[in-house]
Amino acid sequence: MFRKTQDEIMSHWHIGLETSQEISLTHNHQHNIPHTQHNDSEVATKQTYNPQQTTTKPLCSFLCITYNHVEFIEQCLIGFLEQETTFPFEIIIHDDCSTDGTQRIIQEYQAKYPKIIKALYEEENQYSKGSKGKPFWALMHKMAGKYIALCEGDDYWNDPKKIQTQVAFLESHSEFVGCYHECIMPSKDGHILYDNLDTDKESSGLALQKREVFMSLRTLCHRNVIDYSNPLIAHYLQRIFNGDVFINALLGGYGKVKYLSNILPSYYRLHAGGVYSSLADEDRIANSVRSLYYISSYYAQSNEYNLASLWLQESIMTFIRQQPIVLTQVDCERLIKSLWLQYQCTLPFKLAFRMVFPSLHRKIFACRDWLRKYRASFSITADVEKIYYKAFYEKRIPKTLRNFFARKIQRFQNKRFTKYRLQALQKNIDTFLRAGVLGVQPPQHKGEKPQLIVSLTSYPQRIYQVYYTVYSLLTQTYKPDKIILWLSSDEFPNRLQDLPHSLVCLRRFGLEIVWCSGNLKPYKKIIHALEAYKDCAIVIADDDALYPRDWLEKLVFAYRENPRSIHCHLASRLSLDSHGSLIPYTQWSSVIHTDSLQDSTSFLYLANGLGGVLYPPNSLYQDVLDSNLFTRLCPLGDDIWLWAMALLQGTKIHVVANNYHQFFITDWATQDTALWRVNCDEGYNDVQLNNILTYYPQLLQILQQAAQELLSNNISAITDTGGGGQHR
Repeated sequence: MFRKTQDEIMSHWHIGLETSQEISLTHNHQHNIPHTQHNDSEVATKQTYNPQQTTTKPLCSFLCITYNHVEFIEQCLIGFLEQETTFPFEIIIHDDCSTDGTQRIIQEYQAKYPKIIKALYEEENQYSKGSKGKPFWALMHKMAGKYIALCEGDDYWNDPKKIQTQVAFLESHSEFVGCYHECIMPSKDGHILYDNLDTDKESSGLALQKREVFMSLRTLCHRNVIDYSNPLIAHYLQRIFNGDVFINALLGGYGKVKYLSNILPSYYRLHAGGVYSSLADEDRIANSVRSLYYISSYYAQSNEYNLASLWLQESIMTFIRQQPIVLTQVDCERLIKSLWLQYQCTLPFKLAFRMVFPSLHRKIFACRDWLRKYRASFSITADVEKIYYKAFYEKRIPKTLRNFFARKIQRFQNKRFTKYRLQALQKNIDTFLRAGVLGVQPPQHKGEKPQLIVSLTSYPQRIYQVYYTVYSLLTQTYKPDKIILWLSSDEFPNRLQDLPHSLVCLRRFGLEIVWCSGNLKPYKKIIHALEAYKDCAIVIADDDALYPRDWLEKLVFAYRENPRSIHCHLASRLSLDSHGSLIPYTQWSSVIHTDSLQDSTSFLYLANGLGGVLYPPNSLYQDVLDSNLFTRLCPLGDDIWLWAMALLQGTKIHVVANNYHQFFITDWATQDTALWRVNCDEGYNDVQLNNILTYYPQLLQILQQAAQELLSNNISAITDTGGGGQHR
């Protein structure tokens, strides 16, 4: 039982952030919420709130629905009563005929806090009645005050300043309809799983209506603006299983929403007794498809045809992406009719066949699966456990007319091999998405600064494959503090709408998508990261490679052992001719960290971004951020520019022990236009190197001195082992 008395909770309450008259006015005109300033005399005359002396509703109402939550309801109520506010609040609980003792706990708390807690008890379970149940949600909102905060009985709040912070923000920003914050899901085994929420700092109402932003209801505080007694809203709310998705969309019609980062996360419990958790997978999918379809129908009847079309597409795509599920014949008929008549779309034959004849569909496709399995015994097979490590190397064929057909055949073989491998990997990705494990380190406390950033970028031609790379980064054995994908708003003018859903959904597991103006091409991943996180260790990765699970762990271990060097997996060894000049780039050799005669740290190594490179703080020369300079000297050679900046700063490049020197490429379709084709095959790297050495002549002196030291060390090593040909 919570120890604070009712009088102790109410002792800090005043009439509100505004006077009682102002509260009454704004409650009746919720679309026009003025922000007023009070002078000192007005503040001094505020009186302690007394519900018996005023007819004004409390400023904020906490709405809670519960059913058989005897193990959790007390912690939920304590989270409500712990709120420290300067304005009155109330708790409105609806118990849907619980049979496990939940009502007893609510009654005990209601008896102790009668001025704060209002409870509605049902004699029959209303949820099981579906559309025939009582409209209790509309009743609760009619009872509520100016602002509403939501939390179900099996979830709880973790920050006593949550409501004070959210209401104060909404009072001073009338253009926002609501604000929300972080939410986490603790699992039984101790893992922290993230709920479906987006952490964009500010989102438009249209983004909410298009489902580009999702706010977890247990973190949301919003204005009481939705009229749930509206027959159209009430009709669909009672039929939509995913009510939180519908509420998010409805709120988008009233204004923007804001993400507040200064509030501790709320907790969302997954347990066997939960309404969502207790469903079988196929029932969850069916309910999701049905809910999205009903939201589409709501917007169609509201004459919002663009939104109706968008939600219908979401419903269909959700259906197509999943395994065979059970939908009623009525649902199928409605979906087909809507496709054919309402939106004049062409219904794919497979989809229609699957919905109308599910039994026959299963038999035919079971036969197809058997044939595919038989055929697989004669085809390329993909070992999922070794997918990262399989040696798969494209032999470079010069781009000439004589080799035209050879290159075409090679590209076909590469694409076919990659297709089979990625199909096998998709099963692992699906398992990862279902598990929901966070792929980055959650902050230990509020305001904690990140220490390790993984940064990458992409462009439109490759954006549909980049989620394979992001998946490999999210499943590393060592978790970074952030994984950031930098994208140019010039290349993706519609932002999230231009990105594939498979990529956007990975934001739930730790991926951050950051938009930047202009287009620095390959430099986006390092320049913007250096500007935003100058005191962090930054690891850059390419967007078309799969990274082994311990790829980042090896880089971090090397960084801890030697924090003053740059660390990488892939590197080329620079070579000088007899006159002390650089030989052509294509004649350099790769560095494999197994040679006992080579030093693994040197100025003569040029790190390759494909293998990933870790840059410690302050490891690069001050000119590194000069965009005018690097776009003039080496516009396509970010690796060369960063190597030059490291040498000028006096930072050596280190190849990690047991380094990975081959990586699985996920997108061979874009390799003909990839930068390495121009830089390597057409010799543009030599042009960019010459530009750099001309502008910074001291670099050649550093290289010559490093080459001399390397030669001296190798001679000493051979001498120490006995020299000559006797050593084997």
